[in-house]
Amino acid sequence: MNLTFSQFYNLTSTSQRYQFALNQLHQLFDADHCFVGKFIDDDTRVKTLMYLQKGEEVDNIIYDLEGTPCSDAKASSDVCNVTCGLQQLYEQDDILRVLCIEGYLGVTLRALDHKPIGILVCMFNKEKVITTEQKEWFQELGHLIAT
Repeated sequence: MNLTFSQFYNLTSTSQRYQFALNQLHQLFDADHCFVGKFIDDDTRVKTLMYLQKGEEVDNIIYDLEGTPCSDAKASSDVCNVTCGLQQLYEQDDILRVLCIEGYLGVTLRALDHKPIGILVCMFNKEKVITTEQKEWFQELGHLIAT
């Protein structure tokens, strides 16, 4: 967890900051998928702004929020974490099945007025236990990205 405020804010573009943050997530959590997304279409869908798969940038996607773990994360002020069995909990989420996702870590990005504006997500193809300290760090990273 070597992310510092100065490293993050010394980057000159939003894209570089997203890349830096997602690389940190990939390294720390060994996440199979990491992305930063924004809520669109009256908060009914998510458009990824940067998406890493196995640490490599891939094309961005747009997906419906309903019936996804991101929907639950959006409704929460805390970090949403599912260690395993994600596909069984969200049976209607086809993306989870196609990508073989079993674990999830997500936090809502909020504007200064606390309005949800986006989401920070890590997804795992295997069971992944996240410590309390890691969840706190992840939430702090979400605060950084939201600003």
